Amino acid sequence: MKKGIIESQLLPAETNQFFSLDGWFVWGGTVCREGDDYYIFASAWKKEYLFSGWVEHSTIIQGVGKKPEGPFLFVREMTELKTQNWSREMIHNPTALKIGNRYYLYYIGTTGDSSKWNEGQTEEAEIYRYNQKIGVAVGTTLKEPLKPSASNPILEPVEDSWDCTYVTNPAVVNGPDGIRMIYKSLMKDRSAMKLGVAAGETPEGPFYRLTDQPIFNENIEDPFIWYQDKNYYMIVKDMRGNLAGKPNEAVVYTSKNGIEWENLPRYAYGTEIEWRTGTVRYTNVERPQMYIENGRPVCLYNAVGNVPEHTFNMARRFRGGE
Repeated sequence: MKKGIIESQLLPAETNQFFSLDGWFVWGGTVCREGDDYYIFASAWKKEYLFSGWVEHSTIIQGVGKKPEGPFLFVREMTELKTQNWSREMIHNPTALKIGNRYYLYYIGTTGDSSKWNEGQTEEAEIYRYNQKIGVAVGTTLKEPLKPSASNPILEPVEDSWDCTYVTNPAVVNGPDGIRMIYKSLMKDRSAMKLGVAAGETPEGPFYRLTDQPIFNENIEDPFIWYQDKNYYMIVKDMRGNLAGKPNEAVVYTSKNGIEWENLPRYAYGTEIEWRTGTVRYTNVERPQMYIENGRPVCLYNAVGNVPEHTFNMARRFRGGE
């Protein structure tokens, strides 16, 4: 089978290139370096809540390793991210980057409170879902707890707009045009998940929408955006398979400004993982993130597993990034 543009650049994974926690689902992970250590931040929730329980029970955990691909050792749960009321019950979807001398961890949070965003919802999980907003935590070191920004939440739904339901899946890049954030929202009629784009005056905001409509017509999610060789690139998960050829596989878009994207994305990767010991097909290979150094991708991270039984976060090295 022909490999996609991303997976064709990857080395086979060693059997220790993953981050997991016994008794927990571990989902999307993101990595930042401090000195000789690589810190991973990943979504996690206890298996007793079942896979669908993430929307009410997810937390964010931290691990550390000596290589960007791991192995990673569990350090702690990031309970400091639940100290603000808007995110006190659930936190999820971390994405980390260093800007200047500070580390920024973007994430979503929610509560089960009644609000204008979830009015009319009847299922408990949907009440939580329709309270999802985006925030950021900041610090000068990853060896200590990060501090949730006083500006949180930095992005919220907008009433009477296409993204009036909830905002989630933050992907952030510090490019030549400043801070860009790609985010996901469910259309008001619940027909599809679409992506929007916002800009931040600083990494902590305020953030403002750059378009008043979704940036694509396609039903896609799980964006990861980066800047390389005078272009912005973005990996997304194709929900229906109209772009990738099969549902839940990934494609890559290109842009000159991080706002307007090419019409024809390239196939990125599927749900087969090449390990040193052989190739395995999984039901889910999602939530792409990259560790980038000196402007070049070093590792690709994905939430991988056979849902709803077991999940983990894995790393794969790019060729030439050894």
